Amino acid sequence: MISLLHSGKFWLKTLVYGSIAMLLLLVASAATLHYVFNPIKLDQHLNGIIAQTGRQIRFDHNIDRGWFPRPTVTLSQVDISNPTRTGTDLHAGSLKIGLGWSSLLGTTHIEKLQWQDVTAQVRINAQGNTNFADLLQLWREPTQPTQINRVLINNGDFNVIDSAGQRQEWRQLQGKIIDLNDVNSPFELSGIWQKQGWPAIDWQISGNRHQDKQWVWQNLAVVAEGQLPYLGHTRAKWGFDGTWQPETHRLRTGDVQWEWQSERAALHASGTGKDWQLNGADFIIPQLNAVITGQEQNHALNATINLNQLRWQQQRWQIGQFQIESSWQNGIRQAALSLSGRLLWPNNQQWVLDDLTFSSHQDTVNRLPNPRWLSELSGRISGQGLNKAHMQWQGTLDNQPVHLAADFQQQPDGQRTLSGNLSLDQFNLGPYLQNAQPLQINPQWLQRWQQYLHNWHWQWQLQIGRIITPMMQLSDITTQIQLDEHSLVANPLRASLYEGHSDGMLRIDNTQPLQWQIQQNFSQVQIKPLLQDSLGFHNLDGQGNAQFNLRSQGLNSRDWLAHLAGTTQLNLQQGSMRGIDINNILQNNALTQTTLAYNELSQTPFQSLQLIMPLEQGLSRKSTISVHAKNFDISGLGLVNLGQKSMNYDVLINTRQPGSRNRLPLKMNGSLMRPSFSVDYQRLTAGLQTPQQKQQTLSQTLKKQWQWMNQGGASAPKTWPPKP
Repeated sequence: MISLLHSGKFWLKTLVYGSIAMLLLLVASAATLHYVFNPIKLDQHLNGIIAQTGRQIRFDHNIDRGWFPRPTVTLSQVDISNPTRTGTDLHAGSLKIGLGWSSLLGTTHIEKLQWQDVTAQVRINAQGNTNFADLLQLWREPTQPTQINRVLINNGDFNVIDSAGQRQEWRQLQGKIIDLNDVNSPFELSGIWQKQGWPAIDWQISGNRHQDKQWVWQNLAVVAEGQLPYLGHTRAKWGFDGTWQPETHRLRTGDVQWEWQSERAALHASGTGKDWQLNGADFIIPQLNAVITGQEQNHALNATINLNQLRWQQQRWQIGQFQIESSWQNGIRQAALSLSGRLLWPNNQQWVLDDLTFSSHQDTVNRLPNPRWLSELSGRISGQGLNKAHMQWQGTLDNQPVHLAADFQQQPDGQRTLSGNLSLDQFNLGPYLQNAQPLQINPQWLQRWQQYLHNWHWQWQLQIGRIITPMMQLSDITTQIQLDEHSLVANPLRASLYEGHSDGMLRIDNTQPLQWQIQQNFSQVQIKPLLQDSLGFHNLDGQGNAQFNLRSQGLNSRDWLAHLAGTTQLNLQQGSMRGIDINNILQNNALTQTTLAYNELSQTPFQSLQLIMPLEQGLSRKSTISVHAKNFDISGLGLVNLGQKSMNYDVLINTRQPGSRNRLPLKMNGSLMRPSFSVDYQRLTAGLQTPQQKQQTLSQTLKKQWQWMNQGGASAPKTWPPKP
């Protein structure tokens, strides 16, 4: 034996016969592969499996074959036809079928079925059945002779059309399910979902399929994430067990745990549910509870949501009852909101939110109480699809009756209109202006204005019985507001105030920088409180008319004063100028000094007054004043600086006497609140040489004017203003 092992002839024979055996085995294997995976036999076998469905399977007969790690055949350009009409329901770039070794001995057993580059057209009817229901039913039949252990999908694209014609896309599908012949089958599936007009959502689902009379899905984990409008990157996940009910095509869950997170404001929501019923066309959720939290800078949000009998069936929504409680807080204020009601969607277009109740309350934090936005409202909202809606609210706002009605409409080009009417008995601005700082507009507000109102147009009619502010009170306010991403216009803007009326308009343009314009005509108003509230000037009293036509730009009151332009005009009757007594000046012919002190108790009555202030860059360089009193006239020209609240006027007093005139020039300058008065000594004594002459002229002028005034205002000319 040992000599045989050392024999070269022995090893040569062994090598030759072994090679022949290997060659015969390879030839036999190739023959067997061609026999087992004969294209014609495969065609017959595969079409025999689905023969009862009326479908056909077609593929390229130029197929690839392999032995390891199992007998495998790869079919190219695989099509599954539609059973009732011409066309293809499913196409695959390739289908790899790996057989178990036991298939060579008898019953066909598919170890792995791998689909590559699959496209499918899925149609869902009103009953929730798809055009692939026959294949799924065939798979579930216990008499089906072909057993499949694993199914894999690489790069699938499914176009799904529901019974309402709505299209959904399920792209880049990747999935696998293993151990299909066992009671427990783990699976994974992922892809991208998108619906027309909706953002794309990445999703994945995993779990275990437990097969008995009704399929039981255990440890289901669903994750979805995507970029959502206003919320940024958002991620949601659900965990539950479920039972698939083939007769109703529904997945019925046990207890549900879900969670949702958004990068915007760190929003987080979590909740629970039970006995949800889901399928591709509708769902029924008996109860859903959620807790929501959020944080952005120093703003904190908390909310709870309770939904009962939430349904989505045949493109129709229904919520038997919903309740939303929320609170918001920062370092200064806190607010609470509550909303409840029910939703009915009786047909494809008509819907209604009914039995609505809304309440709100805002107060301070760590400060004296300052409640505001106190509301108790009830209402109803109805609509047609997503293009039309009408809402009606009534109740109280800050304990005052309020009524609101509005209509929404969206045009085919995407333009949206919100028009309505708001009526309120009284609105007290005191709680809203308490501890108010100088007005400063945040530039981000302007960006959000453009962002949130893009393609929007608002048109509102406002009627407010009375507005109370710390400075004034307005009544019978009416206006029509036009608002879009570019501008806000209140025209006409009418009110009763200062014992008179006003009529005009306000316009704000969302430009860089912000620009505004106001035109307001006041009739028969008390001028003192008007000037004090608008310009901080309180030295004029009387009743009359005023016209304001002003414009400016900027983000704060300082900018507005610096760029203020336009015209202000006052026309008063039967009033007085406070701080100076002209009659006393003219009477005091013993005056020895030219500076006259401002006196709160002094005043100069007049019969009429006209003040015109053309403004540019916050300055009125040619402001004119004309006064008509009982015995004299006053005319003046000067400068007013609203930013510094100062004035500088040259004033001329003309006493009236038939056939002659006498004049007294004055200077009025300093603060608008407390101006100083002085005789314009230079103008009065122009041409005189000695101080004695100048002093004598001053005394004579004052004495003569007082005498003329005492002699006869009755003989004064009736023309006004006097001729220069």
